[in-house]
Amino acid sequence: MISYADALRKLEGTRSKEMATMDPVEGKRVVFYPLGASLGMLLGRHSPDWRDNYFESAFDLVSMVIGQK
Repeated sequence: MISYADALRKLEGTRSKEMATMDPVEGKRVVFYPLGASLGMLLGRHSPDWRDNYFESAFDLVSMVIGQK
């Protein structure tokens, strides 16, 4: 059985690789899935209560990451 920490590291590595290699022209809207996942993981690490304000920020994860609402 894999530990939560190991699973998270693996997932973060996968997301990082996807973000570095995906072509927005070729991938079209699909490139936004790993972007959203990466932003969610970043917010989870630096602002664990980000979900409390998600609906109030009009689903704007980027503003939440940079600290603007």
